Amino acid sequence: MQSKKVLMYLPVMVCIAGAGCGGGGGVNVIASRPVSTDVSSAVLPPNGSGVSLPGCTSESFLPNFSKTIMLYHWNKFPLHVYFENSGVVTKDDGTQVDLIPVALTGLNEWVTATGDGIAYDVTSDPKLANVTVHFTSLNSSPTEKDLLGVEQSAIFADGTMKSADIQFSIWSGMTSQNVSGFQETCAHEFGHALGLNGHSEDSRDVMFAVHLTNTMKPLSVRDVNTMKTAYCNSFGRGVSKGASGPVTLVTNY
Repeated sequence: MQSKKVLMYLPVMVCIAGAGCGGGGGVNVIASRPVSTDVSSAVLPPNGSGVSLPGCTSESFLPNFSKTIMLYHWNKFPLHVYFENSGVVTKDDGTQVDLIPVALTGLNEWVTATGDGIAYDVTSDPKLANVTVHFTSLNSSPTEKDLLGVEQSAIFADGTMKSADIQFSIWSGMTSQNVSGFQETCAHEFGHALGLNGHSEDSRDVMFAVHLTNTMKPLSVRDVNTMKTAYCNSFGRGVSKGASGPVTLVTNY
C-alpha cells in the first residue's frame, strides 16, 4: 500500500505515525477494507452482511463489529497450520529468537478466547495445510510505509473458507518490544485467516487496521464477539458437509 492510499483511509493515525507516534516505533499500516480479487464466478455475501451461518444474528454477541466487515468461516476444526520457512531473527542485543512460537501465541489467543472452539495443529506437510505461513525479511526496521502482515483467503460462494495464506515481515535488530508487538500482528492476521475479513474501526481492538510495532494489546471483547458471530459460537461442531465449486480470493493487510 502506498502512503497516499493510507491517508485516504486513516489520515489521523498515519499523521501521528509520521510524527513518531510518541515513541518513534514503526507502524503496521493496513487497508481499512479487504481488497477482493474475483478469480472465478463465486459470489460472496455483501460487506456488512453480518452472519455467515444460520442460528444467530449480528446482535447475538455484543458488542461486536460484525456489521462493518465480511464474515466467513471454516467448516471444521482443527486447522492444519504449515510454516514454510524459518522465523529465526537476530535481535538488537545479538541474541536470536524464533518467531514461530510467538506467531502461535498470537493464534492461541483466539483458541483461549473461544474456549477451545478454535483448534489447530502444526503440520510439516504443505499438502495438508489449511493455513500456510511465510516469513519475509525486511532490509531494515519498518516504517509507516511497510506492511507487517498480509493475509489472503480462498473462499467458496457460501462463505466457507478453502485455504488461507499469511506473510509476516520480520527484520534483524528487532527489540524485545518488537517481538512482543509481533504477537499482536500475528493475532491480527490469524483473525483474518479464521474468517474476519476487514477491520474494526476502534483502535482498542486487535482487528483495528493500524498498530505500533513496539506495543502489544490482547484481544478485546469486541474482537472475540465478532469471531463468535462468524461461527454462531459453534466452531464447526456438527458440520460435516464440505463446500466445493468456484472460489474468490480476498486479501487483508
